[in-house]
Amino acid sequence: MRPVSLRFRCFGPYMEEQFIDFEALEKSGLFLICGETGAGKTTILDAICYALYGKSSGGLRGDMSVMRCKLAEKEDETMVEFVFDAGQKRYKFTRSLRYGRKNLKDYHNCMVLEDGNYVPIFANPKKQNVSAKAEEIIGLNDEQFRQVVILPQGQFERFLVSDSAEKESILVSLFGADKWQKIAEEIYRRITEEDQKLIRERADIQSRLKDYSCENVEELQILAAQKEQELIRLQSLAERVEKEMAEKKRRYEQAVLLNAEFEVLEKWQIKMEQLKAKAGKMEATAQRLAKSDIADQIQPLYAETVRAKEEYARRKNAQKSAEEEKIAAECRLQGIQNKQNKHEEMRVTYDRETKRLALLERAEGLYESLEQKKGMAENAEKEWNLLKKKLADKKQSFEQANVVWMEAMESQQKCMDAYTAAQKQYLDGISGTLAEKLIPGEPCPVCGSREHPKPARLSQKKVTEKELDTLNNKLNACTKAVSRNAELRRNAEAVYQNLQQEAGKAEQNMIALQTAYEELLGQKISGIENAMQLLKERKTSETWILSFREEEKQIQQLLTAVQGEVTAANVQLAKAQEASKEGKLRFEEQQTIWKQALSEHGFADEEEFIRSLMQTKEKNTCRETLISYRTTLENVRTEEQKQQEKLEGKIRPKLKEMEYELQIAETEQKNRSKELILAQQEVQRIKRIEESLAKRKAKYETERIRVDANLEFAGRLRGRSGISLQRYVLGVMLSSVTVEANRLLKQVHGGRYRLYRTNEIAGTSHKGGLELEVLDALSGGRRSVTTLSGGEKFLVALSLAIGLSTIVQTQGNGMRLGAMFVDEGFGTLDQHSVYDALEVLQGIQKANGLVGIISHVEMLKDVIPVKLEILKGKNGSYISIIPDIMQPPIAPHFITSSI
Repeated sequence: MRPVSLRFRCFGPYMEEQFIDFEALEKSGLFLICGETGAGKTTILDAICYALYGKSSGGLRGDMSVMRCKLAEKEDETMVEFVFDAGQKRYKFTRSLRYGRKNLKDYHNCMVLEDGNYVPIFANPKKQNVSAKAEEIIGLNDEQFRQVVILPQGQFERFLVSDSAEKESILVSLFGADKWQKIAEEIYRRITEEDQKLIRERADIQSRLKDYSCENVEELQILAAQKEQELIRLQSLAERVEKEMAEKKRRYEQAVLLNAEFEVLEKWQIKMEQLKAKAGKMEATAQRLAKSDIADQIQPLYAETVRAKEEYARRKNAQKSAEEEKIAAECRLQGIQNKQNKHEEMRVTYDRETKRLALLERAEGLYESLEQKKGMAENAEKEWNLLKKKLADKKQSFEQANVVWMEAMESQQKCMDAYTAAQKQYLDGISGTLAEKLIPGEPCPVCGSREHPKPARLSQKKVTEKELDTLNNKLNACTKAVSRNAELRRNAEAVYQNLQQEAGKAEQNMIALQTAYEELLGQKISGIENAMQLLKERKTSETWILSFREEEKQIQQLLTAVQGEVTAANVQLAKAQEASKEGKLRFEEQQTIWKQALSEHGFADEEEFIRSLMQTKEKNTCRETLISYRTTLENVRTEEQKQQEKLEGKIRPKLKEMEYELQIAETEQKNRSKELILAQQEVQRIKRIEESLAKRKAKYETERIRVDANLEFAGRLRGRSGISLQRYVLGVMLSSVTVEANRLLKQVHGGRYRLYRTNEIAGTSHKGGLELEVLDALSGGRRSVTTLSGGEKFLVALSLAIGLSTIVQTQGNGMRLGAMFVDEGFGTLDQHSVYDALEVLQGIQKANGLVGIISHVEMLKDVIPVKLEILKGKNGSYISIIPDIMQPPIAPHFITSSI
């Protein structure tokens, strides 16, 4: 990391913008930052740290808002900008504060230089993104940066005198050595997991043994042998129960067969009882069939009697229908006659309507002419009204033209009077002028007379020729106006008179048309106002007359038709009465024959005969049923007798009792089989568990020895007894730091002091391995670094800090640091020690490129030629560069440009 420039404003005590060009300072290598206490020397380092990490150089000042200049107004922006090179690229990091609507808002950005322009690395940069990017580019976090690049005020000696625990904390941060502790912890975690697995394995083995109430595997083996003996006993018992159950099953099966034979007998007996129960019904069926056969003999006679009865009923119904039809025809005839009478009552109205229709037809021409005359009269009236309106307008135009003409005449007369008077005055003026020039005895220039008895007098008001011309022009204008208006008046008068004549003719025409219309109006039919109404009345009358005639025609037709129907109904009724009488006689004869037949064949009445009648299908069914019954009865009687002979001397078994005994035996057999199976399974399970637990126990004992050894090793790596892995690695790193520091200490006090790492424990932390001692060449012995004086301690601490910075760079990520800043500490040195310290720093400057020292020691101002002097002003602090080796890239208003 090589600093390029630093820019900030409104930051700390600095109100106005400041700019530091580190590239210019790099030429001299070593420079001093000096100034009064509180002027803002350390603020320069804070600006670098805030730009990169958002934190101060000491890490104690909080966020950037505490660094806002107290002189800043609300609209002022607090800004820091740090430009540096790293990895052959140039970066710019900026942080700023400015007020939003209510509160301060912070802004963060980081950019990389590409093709001459700075390009943002993040599209939406946040504080954490920018800080993380700085750590990624530089290879140091903020704590490491303060220890390696910026040695803060009062802190870089802390590392020298700190105990092992504190040194461990610092070195872990600088070298990222926490990975070694993490490795140790990971090893311990893995071994601990294995130990826990073994503990759980042992607990599981014991738990499985306790399931069988055993303390060890040997007891489980004894238990397995006992279970095998019990299994042999259960096998013998199961075989005996199986034989007993088989014998009972055989006897039960024989009983089932015998019981089936008894069930067959019982079935035939039941069927016999069922057939006997049907005997009465079958006897009734036989009797019914016999009665049906007798009924079939006289059935044709019955059919003939039914036909005679039906024929008589039909003829009787026909007679009734003929009577009803006669009555209906007579009713229709009476209705039509009533309708004919009513129609005749309208005959007077018909005659009247016929006459009115003739009148309406004759009036059609009158109403057409009336409509025409009315239209002509109305048009004539409209034309006369229009002409009357035009006449009024033209009369008004004529009167207006006459008024204008009269006014023009009056204006002409006035102009004439004025011109005549002016002319007279003009001539009087000429005469008066000539009269004044007359000389008695001299001839008059006008009349030639030499006597002048009445000379003209000079008028008091003199009229010039120009004024007379003006009046003459006005008179001419008035004359023209009179002529023009007179012409307009004559034209308006002619139009008005012509229109008067036209209006008179229109009025006469209107009166004549109205008179003709009124004469025709007196000839109108009362109640009919126009041709449309006349047409409507005519159509109404025509419709009514046609309706009357049509109705008369229909009535006549209906009357003729219904009279024919009445005649036909009388004829039909006579025929129906004769036929009904014949049908009655025939029915009565057949009825007598039928009753005699019923009596002869044993039937009490017709109803008994009808009940005895059977359809052929039904009769066949009854015969088949009767035959089937008799056949089945004989068969069942035979089979029942055979089955009784077969079971003679045998007793029906008690099947339910035997079935119950068999079920008990089967249940006993199942229970014994299940007990045997469970016992077999238990023996097999115990044997499997015994074999498994024996193997697991042997493996556990082997693994226990290995894991115990690993636990001891992991504990030692963690530092449980002695130095941990992390402390060991840090001890090696610290030794490298002391070697580099001792190389620098060769230039201090003639190489009097050398640093050494010791494993002794300091303080109460019980942690060693990182303590430091100093070898004093004068005394030849080692002593604690805490015994060094203030100046000696500063020089040794400075060498150690520089050595630490060197090792961090070489052991870190390969990042080459191009600058180092030391804040204070020179106040404790004498002149010789100051030169020693400068020798050390000069050596570092050659390696790092740029070294900045913050101090108020006056001697350093004389020794170090290049200085950034911090001065206080009324607008805050500002930087003065001595000598002026920097040229700011922009803005002549920068403080540096005014130095």
